Amino acid sequence: MKKELLVGIITTVVGGIILMIIEPSRKFVIILIMKLIYFFRMFFSFIWKFLIGNHEINGFLIVFSVILWILFLIIIFMTIKENLSNKKHQTYNDYKDDIFYGLTWRWHWDNMNISNLWCFCPTCEFELSYRNEQVYLDVFRSTQKVVFTCEHCQREYPFIGYDKDYFVNVIGREIRRKIRISEKPDKQKASHASKLSP
Repeated sequence: MKKELLVGIITTVVGGIILMIIEPSRKFVIILIMKLIYFFRMFFSFIWKFLIGNHEINGFLIVFSVILWILFLIIIFMTIKENLSNKKHQTYNDYKDDIFYGLTWRWHWDNMNISNLWCFCPTCEFELSYRNEQVYLDVFRSTQKVVFTCEHCQREYPFIGYDKDYFVNVIGREIRRKIRISEKPDKQKASHASKLSP
């Protein structure tokens, strides 16, 4: 019983507060709407008088030419935006080769994924073969080494600390990094990959 009485009192008080807020604001909203209606009537009345008035150029021609200019500017803006978008997309798709760690790398794009990523000899452009080796640093420690070999000019490009799969994965991450920060491809050939320690 006490709970129902308390709920009834709270409801009555909250309702009274809402009515106190709504009544003055209702008058303010009505006045504001009336002012806006008056403003729009005056504005459109002025525009109409301008359009039907006598000018050296008919008012309708002025409005028509303004609309044409706006449409023209929108078309130019959309064309520029589309060209920039196509250029960015084209640049992304055209990025299919670069030089990493002194080797020339080439790949294809398959739904924005790198595919057929492989390296070529920086001297003669021959496709490199590879072999994974175990390198002993001392009696207790060893590490991986991948050696890329050019069978055409007999050059070797060793990379200590990597096997073939991990090294190719590193190159893939480097390609994605360059795309992400829009870094330009390296077109200068390094002298020898073995001089670079990744």
